[in-house]
Amino acid sequence: YKKIPSKIQAALFLKILAFNNDINKGGDIILHVINSPGFASEIKKSVGKKIGKSKLATINESAELPSQKPSVIYIGDPAKLDEVIRYTRSNHLLSITGLPDLVAKGVTLGLGAAGGRPKILLNVSASKDESIHWSPAIYKISTIIK
Repeated sequence: YKKIPSKIQAALFLKILAFNNDINKGGDIILHVINSPGFASEIKKSVGKKIGKSKLATINESAELPSQKPSVIYIGDPAKLDEVIRYTRSNHLLSITGLPDLVAKGVTLGLGAAGGRPKILLNVSASKDESIHWSPAIYKISTIIK
């Protein structure tokens, strides 16, 4: 899978997050972006937008783990993978990425392109490890990675 542009990632993640039953309960969504200024800048344009019954309230970005627990963590740096996955699993948080290779390495949700089309990559075992509850519809539109 190839990486897709940050602008498309931001638009797609806004739609896909609505399939997460934990996020779609009607509250504020806080997204923490680690080492991906391009994605952070694109997703910040969507602050205030509805995601299902909830709304995207805050985007934080840093090179490290967040100081306060967010709703979702976006991993933009493969070097931080193990540290972030330990954090998301112990805190039952959704991990997402625009680096398709990281999905097979333990990130729950990622985006990549194959054949010139964007693909949703869902790591089912990582999703269970993070205690994420999905609407069954996501399984029909995703490429499942085990």
